[in-house]
Amino acid sequence: MHQPELGKIILQLRKKLNLTQEELAEKSKLGLRTIQRIESGEVMPRNSTIDLLLKSLSENRQSLKNYELNNKSTQNRLANFFLIGDFTNNTLSSIVQTAWIAGIAYFLVLIIEYGFEYLIFNEDKVETVWKVFFILLKLWILLSFSLFMRGFTVLAKIFDNYLLRICSYLMIGLMTGIVFSDIIKVVLIENNELKVVFTFSKSIMAGVTSLFFGITLIRLQDSLGLLSKYAGIAEIVLGSCLISVFLSPLALILLVPATLMEIIILYKGYEFIKSELITKP
Repeated sequence: MHQPELGKIILQLRKKLNLTQEELAEKSKLGLRTIQRIESGEVMPRNSTIDLLLKSLSENRQSLKNYELNNKSTQNRLANFFLIGDFTNNTLSSIVQTAWIAGIAYFLVLIIEYGFEYLIFNEDKVETVWKVFFILLKLWILLSFSLFMRGFTVLAKIFDNYLLRICSYLMIGLMTGIVFSDIIKVVLIENNELKVVFTFSKSIMAGVTSLFFGITLIRLQDSLGLLSKYAGIAEIVLGSCLISVFLSPLALILLVPATLMEIIILYKGYEFIKSELITKP
């Protein structure tokens, strides 16, 4: 194991035991400055020093290896989700294929979601079974939408559209916030005025994000054709309606063609990546 990985693990182990650097230095009979330099990754300690630290932390060499593997596994998962590093065309095509299929799944529950949401937020008292169904429906939407948007991060990577990548992750973050705010509204909030505040805030934030997403989609037209432009325009109009709040019903209507166009864009992106695989020598 090399620095700075070792220093990070020593730091984690120390904090796990709620020890200060001074306390660890006292337990291990090492200097405070030595502990500080090891944890910051400035120096690579000798094996005898590592053994002293591990003994003071009630750990051993095997647990050190386990921590290293766990850290690498976490880093790899994060890197894979955010598409950090190099990926094969097979991997990218698989992500985009999953994305357009997830887009269809998301699209199919849109009408059910908004119809059910209208009913549940206009009832004074909602039975528990319908609350549970609503929560499950919202979690399904969050999962399918996140996979759907992740496909656009791949297109952003392929076509060097950095802004699209940022907007796609913002859309996922926004949907996460919307889903959990809706669940909180149903489960915890009885005050109708507070529900209205939640709804207005959600509409405005969704509108702003849709505006930026629409602009980034328009920039894809050189790579994936005019459909990207039309989808971008639809998102911009949709976002403007959401920002106004009172035109939100029109935004919900526009969401249908916009989502359909975005599914087709992802499918075209998938076909593009597959063609690159076929023609690649």
